[in-house]
Amino acid sequence: TTLPRETPYCIRSFPDIRTWLVSTGGYRATITAYDREYKAMHNGHATGGALTMLWHDATGPLLVASMNAYQLVEAGNMQADKDPLSMPLTPRAELITNGIVYMNISDLQATVTVEEKDHITIRTQSRLVDKDQQDPPQGPINCRTEYLFSPEKIQLSFSCTPATPYIRIALPLISPTVELNKTTNTRTIRLKKEKATVTLHTNHPLQLLPTNGGRIFNFVPGLEAIPLAINQPDAQATITIKPDH
Repeated sequence: TTLPRETPYCIRSFPDIRTWLVSTGGYRATITAYDREYKAMHNGHATGGALTMLWHDATGPLLVASMNAYQLVEAGNMQADKDPLSMPLTPRAELITNGIVYMNISDLQATVTVEEKDHITIRTQSRLVDKDQQDPPQGPINCRTEYLFSPEKIQLSFSCTPATPYIRIALPLISPTVELNKTTNTRTIRLKKEKATVTLHTNHPLQLLPTNGGRIFNFVPGLEAIPLAINQPDAQATITIKPDH
């Protein structure tokens, strides 16, 4: 039986939880800008117009959200994260100042607009804020994102203003350790999955953030990822899938 999510239907909106589901070609995606937090926990689920899931039927998950800050909400059912290099898996813009992390995916007041033409475009407006919704010491930093979805490719754009130094765009690419990845140049990485090859191409050089073996692991959602980043306040990334024949 074919599930509703398996059939391409362009886009569906769920206003009560400020969530949008995209379905085009083999791609499935989820975007959320939910404005409530779980209980009294700050910086739990991703919001701010975050791309919380990007999935393709030839590869499985490509981008997946995690908790913004890993916390033992149910301590009896969760493991402590002892890796000093661990980080969120959600694609995001972030700034670390005086040990405090400011991210667009923490903003509970983000706005989202949707446009449907030849492709689906979702635009968000948010700010880089900390877990308490506070701006950095230097003042508000606005973040615009644009997600373009078509059956052939996915294009992600981030732009932060003012262009404060040390802002980076994080793009952790979901990938188990057993998968082979090849960097063809500073702006392109190819990832060989079981049934397809994933290509990620960016307009600025990619950096591999520190790991303990080439991957980071996040307990929620329980996945490994290649922690890629662009050390610029604006960036564009294009993802394409080439199925094996």
